[in-house]
Amino acid sequence: MFDLLVMDLDGTLVSLEGGRYIMKYSEIYRDVLSEITGRDFSGYDEWKLYAPISLPYQESLRVLKRWGVENPDAMWSEIARRDYSARRERLGKSIVLYPDAKDFFEHLKGNGTSVCIVSNTPEPIAMMEMRMLGLTRYIEKNDIVCFRYKEPGSKPEPWAIKELQQRHGIPPERTLMVGDSDIDVISGRSAGAATAQLFRDGRHEYHHPGLGPDIECENLMELLEAIE
Repeated sequence: MFDLLVMDLDGTLVSLEGGRYIMKYSEIYRDVLSEITGRDFSGYDEWKLYAPISLPYQESLRVLKRWGVENPDAMWSEIARRDYSARRERLGKSIVLYPDAKDFFEHLKGNGTSVCIVSNTPEPIAMMEMRMLGLTRYIEKNDIVCFRYKEPGSKPEPWAIKELQQRHGIPPERTLMVGDSDIDVISGRSAGAATAQLFRDGRHEYHHPGLGPDIECENLMELLEAIE
């Protein structure tokens, strides 16, 4: 067992419409981009739109500049505002905890393992999800690090994981980063941590071929079996 588990939130602990919410988020993203730049982004699929979130800060700035975004802070703020409203309507209906999440935390309770959250979801949205879905009973607020547009907070930057390692006094080799995407693996590896990637619903999708996490599993109970 590792001494520190750093967990992603959406797609790992929280099901966003069984993975389908990304279509709604992409719609919001495209609408805001089109409104602020006057360009047509309707041909951009979700993975092309995701690039500025999944890249290091300076690279993401260059992408947004090519797209005609003059004020990235204003863009992200407007996307987050609309995203908050859309998710609030769905919470408890199509946005729910994965069935294994509570069992996972109950199993870890009292065994000395520290569990933290590092999410690229903006803090107001992440905290709303965690409160309404009951996750705040398991994780302290100081152990939740959410999306920050400006460097160095968001994944794939390793800063947040390293900060949590220092805060808890746990070395990289005793840390496991758990997520459902390649950027979780990249950020964990950059922080010197072991990595586990969840392929929910049996989906094995790699967007960085050859990256390869240390552990692959389909749910959190399989993860427990792999690390205990």
